[in-house]
Amino acid sequence: PQRVARLVAAAVTGYQDGGVVAGMKHFPGLARIGADSHVTLPTLSASCADWNAHEAIPARAGIDAGALMVMTAHMLLPAAGDAALPASLSPVIVQQLLKGRGAAGCVGMDFGGVTITDSMRMEPITGHYKSGAAAVAALNAGEDLLLMPSNPKAAIAGIAAAVTSGALPAKRLDDAATAVLALRIASARVPAPPLD
Repeated sequence: PQRVARLVAAAVTGYQDGGVVAGMKHFPGLARIGADSHVTLPTLSASCADWNAHEAIPARAGIDAGALMVMTAHMLLPAAGDAALPASLSPVIVQQLLKGRGAAGCVGMDFGGVTITDSMRMEPITGHYKSGAAAVAALNAGEDLLLMPSNPKAAIAGIAAAVTSGALPAKRLDDAATAVLALRIASARVPAPPLD
């Protein structure tokens, strides 16, 4: 984990110094899982102590290096306290573990940048949720960007209906939009190198 952490920090620094937003993935960590999250919902069967000693170390290094964006995975980390929802839809994983101080003994990252889901077209989402419901669940979990909803029009309609009904607080949508706008402003301040 320490060697990977050095590589992650160097990659984040290099990309962002070159004008490219570094999007770390896949939080809370797919590296030790053999299953393909495109076709199944994998589980990382690690204790929080084990997660803290492995997956958390490179994630912390990237965040400390200034990563502006983190992608959450469609995977389970039951030790953190949510054995049912994919990390990308889980308030425990997004709000407590990634953006907060931690959950159930898994150390939090206190990440203040933009969170983005993995593709919402992957089976752990499309096999269990309609596009509108998945979009609302992800935003309620604390995600700021939704990558590739399977039906963008249905996702938009679901979000609008949820805001109207109060199922999705308008403030959550405002916070997500503010985070994305702040990312755009911050990334525009770094001049991109010439393409030649």
